[in-house]
Amino acid sequence: MNEAKISEIFMSFQGEGPYTGTRQLFIRFYGCSLQCAFCDTKPKTMTVMSREDLMRKILEFDKPYHSISLTGGEPLEQVDFLESFLPFVKPQTQKLIYLETNGIMPEQLSRIIKYVDIVAMDFKLPSSTGKRPFWSEHKRFLEIALAKEVFVKIVVTYNTTLEDITKAKEIIQSVSNKVPLIIQPVDPFNGINEPTEKRLAQIQRMCSGSLEKVRVMGQAHKKAGIK
Repeated sequence: MNEAKISEIFMSFQGEGPYTGTRQLFIRFYGCSLQCAFCDTKPKTMTVMSREDLMRKILEFDKPYHSISLTGGEPLEQVDFLESFLPFVKPQTQKLIYLETNGIMPEQLSRIIKYVDIVAMDFKLPSSTGKRPFWSEHKRFLEIALAKEVFVKIVVTYNTTLEDITKAKEIIQSVSNKVPLIIQPVDPFNGINEPTEKRLAQIQRMCSGSLEKVRVMGQAHKKAGIK
């Protein structure tokens, strides 16, 4: 497929995870079928773009930046386009490809992993999202992502259970205990409340016993008042 649904393209600083503060060019893909309870990125408009149209738009941004962030929505829901676009864009920009993803589409990831440099992978806990568990999908996805640089992000809310945290920790450890884990307290939204400081400390202690790199980090871009 040579067309994609794109919500927006913009330059900003990464606000989540270990690359916080890094200058990136963001391509926001339209649509995500998951619709998590805490999702605060639900654009209502989009433009259908060919890979050539999108490439021309990317080349308009001439400021120095570290990488191209494929975000959403969920980019892997448009994997046919990505399979055509990524080998086209990398030689022309010489930029790293940073994939932000819900981490539940392993087969789609396997089709483009060779073009991706950094995978920012969510673990969707049922007690946080209000959705069914995706344990097997997450495990297979992480196994594929391990071919490149990868870190896992878990959004936690006031309702996140320790049972879900334990299950996620065990899955990550079974793949590699060296994968960095970011515990991200939810930004209060639409009736979804943040966890207490005591609970965040408890979660970090639980995970640090099995995983080498565990950090609690909020959404820095929101605190800074930037996009």
